[in-house]
Amino acid sequence: MAFVHTTIKNKLIGDLDLLLALAERYIIILIHVVVREPMRTIRNTSILAVAVSMAISAQVHAQRTTTTQIEEIVVTAQKREENMQDVAISMSAMDANAIQKSFARTIDEITGMSPNLIINPILGNGTIGVSIRGMQHAEVEKSFDPAVAIYQDGIYLSSTTGALRNMWDAERIEVLRGPQGTLFGRNTIGGLVHVIRSKPTGELGGRLVGTFAQDSQTDIKGLVNLPEVGGLSVKLSAASIQGGEYFYNPIRGEDEGDNDLTMITFDALFAPSDTFDFRLIYDYINDETPTRPIVALTAPGEGFFGLACITPATGAPSGECLGAGRSDDDLYNVYTTYDQYAELRTDSITIHANWQFADNHKLAFVFGDRDTDEAALNEFDGTSTDVFWTDRPTLENQTSYEFRLESDWSDSLRSTFGVFLWESDYTLQQNTGILNNINPTPVTNYSASPLYSQEVESTAVFGQVDWDVTERLMLSVGGRWIDEEKEACMTVTGYPVNPLQTLLGLPPGSVAYTDISGRDKTLDPYPYLLGGTVQGAAWGANCPSWAASVYDDSFDGTASWDEFTPRIAAQYSFDSGMAYVTYSEGFRSGGFNGRATAPSNTGPYDPESVESWEVGAKFTMFENRFQLNVAAFSIEYNDKQEDIVKPGTDGQATLTVVQNASTATMEGLEMDFSWVIADGLSLRGNVGLLDASFDDFLTTSATGMVDLSGIAIRRAPDMTAGLGLLFEREMVDGHFLVATLNYTWKDDYYVSASTNGGDKTIPVAQGGAGYADNPSLVEAFGLLDASINWETEDWTISVFGKNLTDETYLMSFLDVGGNNVATSATDPTPRYAPGAWSFGTPNRPRYFGVEVQLKF
Repeated sequence: MAFVHTTIKNKLIGDLDLLLALAERYIIILIHVVVREPMRTIRNTSILAVAVSMAISAQVHAQRTTTTQIEEIVVTAQKREENMQDVAISMSAMDANAIQKSFARTIDEITGMSPNLIINPILGNGTIGVSIRGMQHAEVEKSFDPAVAIYQDGIYLSSTTGALRNMWDAERIEVLRGPQGTLFGRNTIGGLVHVIRSKPTGELGGRLVGTFAQDSQTDIKGLVNLPEVGGLSVKLSAASIQGGEYFYNPIRGEDEGDNDLTMITFDALFAPSDTFDFRLIYDYINDETPTRPIVALTAPGEGFFGLACITPATGAPSGECLGAGRSDDDLYNVYTTYDQYAELRTDSITIHANWQFADNHKLAFVFGDRDTDEAALNEFDGTSTDVFWTDRPTLENQTSYEFRLESDWSDSLRSTFGVFLWESDYTLQQNTGILNNINPTPVTNYSASPLYSQEVESTAVFGQVDWDVTERLMLSVGGRWIDEEKEACMTVTGYPVNPLQTLLGLPPGSVAYTDISGRDKTLDPYPYLLGGTVQGAAWGANCPSWAASVYDDSFDGTASWDEFTPRIAAQYSFDSGMAYVTYSEGFRSGGFNGRATAPSNTGPYDPESVESWEVGAKFTMFENRFQLNVAAFSIEYNDKQEDIVKPGTDGQATLTVVQNASTATMEGLEMDFSWVIADGLSLRGNVGLLDASFDDFLTTSATGMVDLSGIAIRRAPDMTAGLGLLFEREMVDGHFLVATLNYTWKDDYYVSASTNGGDKTIPVAQGGAGYADNPSLVEAFGLLDASINWETEDWTISVFGKNLTDETYLMSFLDVGGNNVATSATDPTPRYAPGAWSFGTPNRPRYFGVEVQLKF
């Protein structure tokens, strides 16, 4: 299968040369402007100049009118263009105008568009944790597949790293809730978020947007549509996202948390006839945004508190660790000493081809290839003491092919059948510096260095048939068979020169290889400064030849799984809408542990699955001035994969294990509505109610079997809600005054794996962690945003405010090594066992800004 995939890929890439040559003349100008200029101000100004120079003449725009009824939203939730109100799926969609009026820089800022949706930035380069209906994934380690998928322009993104950024030029964003495995496939057991960008128009025109806000935020974005020539339409776009720092580091004397992102896109649509079109999208992304700042939340009962949080000269707390108590303002001071460099460079190609070869039959082809190079230095201790940092260079590639046959056999019978091929690989080399504050030598004290590689091949066959039994009753039957193969290798190395070796006068170890960060690595055993011996090792599939001398052949590192997931739906239409009932199943394959320390904890772990029932209705009433969508669901989550962080072994700082340890049930209600109250006054909102809980969760711990069935599921608040008000008033000369008010509410939820298992506030004297509260708990909060906009035919000026009530909450929290253990060998009640240290990141506080948009 790998040979077939590679052959197809090489053929496609070769055939693209002609179109890419056409793109070169435009891209090289943009790259020169955006990438090569060293000064940020020059770069931003140059993007503006290039876009304006391409505007040869002003265009006549469609006359803007005041909203008098709800506009139809066309979605592709079933791989066909359909009115959202006709689709038997609980979903929400946000159109381009709503996206623009949200003034969102990142995708986590639009969670108010959908009920039961949580998106939090977490560690890593633009990485997000996403939860739909309590089914969530919040992990930077790419060996762990997400439960909620992120799509862009029909392409599944294999990890959520970089997904935070893909908002510019979005025509709409679709959120599909519940299993979507039939038509979308792998890792959509919780649902998916799909960002869909606009197509080239073939008419000369474009827009230029400048957003300037507090915290030195300076975002310049522009796009140009070129005239169609011989059936070829081209769109060029670029974005520079800068500033936005809202932390202060008194150790370095700098503001931190800024952005430094450049994106360039070439988009060509070739439509020589009404029956064939071919679209090519090339994206270049260079994200040099520093690592997201973290605040130290280490509590007195955690292992590193005495090393990282105490002033040596006085023995008193330094004030840098906030686990024992904090104010909201304290969360915005960070104390790390290193330059938190990071880089995420992505090149991607997306192809869509459609051929209407007969009146009622169409062939569709979707191709995606995405290469990402990632580097990041994370000083995870969050203090001015050199206790713990990591450097994680990562290489990742994904390639996918989808072939679909879409047929309308008659007025009452439709079908979609397809084949999906996927292959991906990634390599992670981690270097970890640990406890150099007690290291008496100038040689960095590293822990053992893992080199992990993984390859995935996935093949699927899918189909769905829709049959209009009567004019009002439609039945839909679909299914997907998936076969997935994974191969993994873990290689553990050390460093030829190390502190204890230096103190003892031992000779350096032999160099086995030099990693991509330029650090020499050895397989020779050496004494570890913190005790024990670091020993080189390798196990799994396709391990490097230079590690052959330490290879353990007892673990082959290969596994495969296959599954069939069905979907059955019935839909009944009536004068004001329709009602539906669906049954669907979802599947997430097993895998290997990318943080393993030995063959015994590498895996493989088993797949997990869900069975979902959903009943819903969609109403359109009062001459299309009111829409109401409601849904009730019940989901059985079986063999749920749980990642558990424990104290490290075998020379590693921490140990993460993955177990199929639990089953869970998610039940709830969802409601979306849109209402044109009067001409120029619109209200839209949503409410999600969720009851998510474990049925069984019994696992091992250091003190015996522990029953975690009573702890909370992460990112599963009991209620979410969103409300948006739009006011429009036509003024003189066809100008419009537009005001927006948006409110988002989230009930209490937890963000770390330990959630509420055991009491984190037990004093140190009683063997507890000594937290002032539970940092994993995000208490209920609401976010209020507003804007005032003056719109004309050619330009718009907006003044906006975000988080107007100045709410503060933790977007992420990790208690490293902290976990829930049994009270005793005979009592499985969970007790919280403190780990090594803790850290988290708060949200951005209130800020105001101005946006100027020019249309031509």
